[in-house]
Amino acid sequence: MKCYKIQAVQADSYAKIKQIIAKYGSPYFTDSFLTAGCDSVYNSVISKANLSDATDDLESALMGKVMSQTKFIGPAMAFLGHVPNATDYIDVFVGIFSPKLTKIYNNIKKKNPKNKKVFSNLVAKAATKKFFTTSVKQIEAQVGPTVWKHAVHDLYSVVNFNFYGIKKIN
Repeated sequence: MKCYKIQAVQADSYAKIKQIIAKYGSPYFTDSFLTAGCDSVYNSVISKANLSDATDDLESALMGKVMSQTKFIGPAMAFLGHVPNATDYIDVFVGIFSPKLTKIYNNIKKKNPKNKKVFSNLVAKAATKKFFTTSVKQIEAQVGPTVWKHAVHDLYSVVNFNFYGIKKIN
């Protein structure tokens, strides 16, 4: 009698989004963190929530998981130690990403994705290399040379700066 091993493999509906985040952002986010974020945004799209509510829901979904992103803790603490009032830069990120994300979010919402995989594909089409490259350049210009230097130096080990041709600063 032969014995066969059967292995059930569940496809990751958010695989394309996770690949984009790993490529353009960082490969060090945990799968559960990314899944929680994707689920939150997907549910907001399906419920036709506005972007402000979707952002609040995303923040709520991820806040309890932030400390599980252990690879980021040391680099983030170093950055926070070098930059006074680091939370002020949240407004910079919001100012840069809000118009772009509003357009992307509303377009995906209008397409009413029938499932998570379709949603992931729509996000992948919108989140292009140009989108990220332009955003990184805008962030660099907005935060100024001193803050940018600290961001690159402190976060280089966890953020894919090299993808954008940004060299490590010692």
